[in-house]
Amino acid sequence: MDHTSSFLLPRSDLGAFLVFAEHRYYGKTQVYSDGTPDCLRYLTIEQALADYSVLIDYIFDKHDLPPSTATIAFGGSYGGMLASAFRYKYPHIVDGAIAASAPIFAIGGVTPEPSKTAFNEIITRDAGPVCAQ
Repeated sequence: MDHTSSFLLPRSDLGAFLVFAEHRYYGKTQVYSDGTPDCLRYLTIEQALADYSVLIDYIFDKHDLPPSTATIAFGGSYGGMLASAFRYKYPHIVDGAIAASAPIFAIGGVTPEPSKTAFNEIITRDAGPVCAQ
Protein backbone atom coordinates (compact mmCIF):
# COMPACT_ATOMS: atom_id res chain seq x y z
CA MET A 1 0.00 0.00 0.00
CA ASP A 2 1.20 3.51 -0.73
CA HIS A 3 -0.12 6.96 0.08
CA THR A 4 -2.26 7.03 -3.07
CA SER A 5 -4.22 3.92 -2.15
CA SER A 6 -4.51 4.35 1.61
CA PHE A 7 -7.66 6.47 1.47
CA LEU A 8 -9.42 4.06 -0.88
CA LEU A 9 -8.76 0.60 0.51
CA PRO A 10 -11.10 0.83 3.51
CA ARG A 11 -13.98 1.58 1.10
CA SER A 12 -14.38 -1.97 -0.21
CA ASP A 13 -17.93 -1.78 1.18
CA LEU A 14 -18.83 0.08 -2.01
CA GLY A 15 -18.53 -3.12 -4.03
CA ALA A 16 -15.94 -1.63 -6.35
CA PHE A 17 -12.87 -2.95 -8.11
CA LEU A 18 -9.73 -1.07 -7.20
CA VAL A 19 -7.03 -1.57 -9.82
CA PHE A 20 -3.57 -0.05 -9.79
CA ALA A 21 -1.97 -0.27 -13.22
CA GLU A 22 1.79 -0.08 -13.42
CA HIS A 23 3.04 2.28 -16.12
CA ARG A 24 4.99 0.49 -18.81
CA TYR A 25 8.78 0.72 -18.20
CA TYR A 26 8.30 1.47 -14.48
CA GLY A 27 8.68 -0.93 -11.56
CA LYS A 28 8.65 -4.57 -12.68
CA THR A 29 7.85 -3.69 -16.29
CA GLN A 30 11.30 -2.36 -17.16
CA VAL A 31 12.02 -4.03 -20.48
CA TYR A 32 15.36 -2.64 -21.55
CA SER A 33 16.18 -5.60 -23.76
CA ASP A 34 19.11 -4.25 -25.71
CA GLY A 35 19.81 -0.90 -24.06
CA THR A 36 19.27 1.12 -27.24
CA PRO A 37 16.98 4.16 -27.32
CA ASP A 38 14.69 2.26 -29.70
CA CYS A 39 13.69 -0.08 -26.86
CA LEU A 40 11.99 2.94 -25.22
CA ARG A 41 9.75 3.73 -28.19
CA TYR A 42 6.64 2.73 -26.22
CA LEU A 43 7.50 4.92 -23.23
CA THR A 44 4.91 7.56 -24.08
CA ILE A 45 1.80 8.98 -22.49
CA GLU A 46 -0.20 7.84 -25.52
CA GLN A 47 1.00 4.26 -25.07
CA ALA A 48 0.25 4.33 -21.33
CA LEU A 49 -3.30 5.46 -22.06
CA ALA A 50 -3.71 2.74 -24.69
CA ASP A 51 -2.41 0.17 -22.18
CA TYR A 52 -4.97 1.32 -19.59
CA SER A 53 -7.71 1.09 -22.21
CA VAL A 54 -6.81 -2.54 -22.93
CA LEU A 55 -6.60 -3.31 -19.20
CA ILE A 56 -10.06 -1.89 -18.50
CA ASP A 57 -11.55 -3.81 -21.44
CA TYR A 58 -9.91 -6.99 -20.11
CA ILE A 59 -11.31 -6.45 -16.60
CA PHE A 60 -14.80 -5.84 -17.97
CA ASP A 61 -14.62 -9.01 -20.09
CA LYS A 62 -13.06 -11.21 -17.38
CA HIS A 63 -15.60 -10.21 -14.74
CA ASP A 64 -18.57 -9.96 -17.13
CA LEU A 65 -19.29 -6.38 -16.10
CA PRO A 66 -22.15 -4.59 -17.82
CA PRO A 67 -21.22 -1.59 -19.99
CA SER A 68 -23.13 0.65 -17.57
CA THR A 69 -20.56 -0.04 -14.82
CA ALA A 70 -19.05 3.28 -13.74
CA THR A 71 -15.31 3.61 -14.20
CA ILE A 72 -13.28 6.36 -12.55
CA ALA A 73 -9.60 7.06 -13.23
CA PHE A 74 -7.57 8.65 -10.48
CA GLY A 75 -4.03 9.64 -9.73
CA GLY A 76 -1.79 12.22 -8.17
CA SER A 77 0.83 14.37 -9.87
CA TYR A 78 1.90 12.55 -13.06
CA GLY A 79 -0.73 9.88 -12.38
CA GLY A 80 -3.31 12.64 -12.15
CA MET A 81 -2.20 13.96 -15.51
CA LEU A 82 -2.66 10.46 -16.92
CA ALA A 83 -6.13 10.19 -15.34
CA SER A 84 -7.16 13.53 -16.88
CA ALA A 85 -5.70 12.69 -20.27
CA PHE A 86 -7.39 9.27 -20.15
CA ARG A 87 -10.77 10.86 -19.52
CA TYR A 88 -10.15 13.34 -22.34
CA LYS A 89 -8.98 10.75 -24.88
CA TYR A 90 -11.19 7.81 -23.86
CA PRO A 91 -14.50 9.31 -22.63
CA HIS A 92 -16.31 6.18 -23.84
CA ILE A 93 -14.26 4.03 -21.41
CA VAL A 94 -13.92 6.15 -18.27
CA ASP A 95 -16.78 8.12 -16.74
CA GLY A 96 -14.71 10.52 -14.68
CA ALA A 97 -11.25 11.36 -13.42
CA ILE A 98 -9.87 12.50 -10.09
CA ALA A 99 -6.58 14.32 -10.61
CA ALA A 100 -4.88 15.40 -7.40
CA SER A 101 -1.94 17.81 -7.66
CA ALA A 102 -1.88 17.25 -11.39
CA PRO A 103 -0.38 19.97 -13.60
CA ILE A 104 -3.06 19.44 -16.23
CA PHE A 105 -2.50 22.85 -17.77
CA ALA A 106 0.81 21.51 -19.03
CA ILE A 107 -0.83 19.03 -21.42
CA GLY A 108 -0.05 20.30 -24.90
CA GLY A 109 -2.98 20.89 -27.21
CA VAL A 110 -5.55 20.25 -24.48
CA THR A 111 -5.41 23.44 -22.47
CA PRO A 112 -4.20 26.99 -23.05
CA GLU A 113 -0.46 27.37 -22.72
CA PRO A 114 0.39 28.41 -19.18
CA SER A 115 2.49 31.41 -18.36
CA LYS A 116 6.19 30.55 -18.33
CA THR A 117 6.48 32.28 -14.96
CA ALA A 118 3.31 30.82 -13.39
CA PHE A 119 5.16 28.36 -11.13
CA ASN A 120 7.50 31.04 -9.79
CA GLU A 121 4.61 33.44 -9.23
CA ILE A 122 2.63 30.87 -7.24
CA ILE A 123 5.60 29.83 -5.11
CA THR A 124 6.53 33.45 -4.41
CA ARG A 125 2.96 34.32 -3.45
CA ASP A 126 2.64 31.25 -1.18
CA ALA A 127 6.03 31.68 0.50
CA GLY A 128 5.55 35.27 1.60
CA PRO A 129 8.20 37.66 2.96
CA VAL A 130 8.66 35.82 6.29
CA CYS A 131 9.86 32.66 4.55
CA ALA A 132 13.21 34.21 3.58
CA GLN A 133 14.11 34.95 7.21
